[in-house]
Amino acid sequence: MEGDKNVVMSSKPTGKANWKIKFHKILSYPMKRTGPAIVASTLLYIVMYNVGVRWWKGDKHPVNRFMWKIQEQEGRLDPTLQAKKQVVLSYQEERVYRPRDNVPDLGIV
Repeated sequence: MEGDKNVVMSSKPTGKANWKIKFHKILSYPMKRTGPAIVASTLLYIVMYNVGVRWWKGDKHPVNRFMWKIQEQEGRLDPTLQAKKQVVLSYQEERVYRPRDNVPDLGIV
């Protein structure tokens, strides 16, 4: 066995950079665990909702209640939105706080 040579094993490069492999693991992680999947889907929904409202209604329309209250306090709320608010508040006051319907008699004493 005089002709035997020492063979050194080395890992062959896969052709992908290390950051690409890590990035792929990060992207595939929500699909492997329930908690991160719920968080990722919730964040995706929030982003898509806000982008959709901005695209559909425009930049001046408040996206949520926080923006509505800020624009209302600063006086930048659109007059049509203020009129809608008054209509909704009057309907709520009339139907919820002062209902006209009589409570049905169920015969229970």
